[in-house]
Amino acid sequence: MNRSTGYSSLNTASLKEIEQTTGFSLGPWRERFMHRPITRTDRKQAEARRFHEDLDALLDAVYGKRD
Repeated sequence: MNRSTGYSSLNTASLKEIEQTTGFSLGPWRERFMHRPITRTDRKQAEARRFHEDLDALLDAVYGKRD
């Protein structure tokens, strides 16, 4: 834990450092973490896009791939 910020070193580490330290690959989630939205509007749009992507993936898993 970093006393000046209150965050652990993993919170300030790069994604590559986290993957190397933990041995866990972020895989498809890497893209989401690397391009974090800047403004509130960007964040809301990104959140809506992720929701719809996740919903589409869930529907495909339950009902089969759609055309």
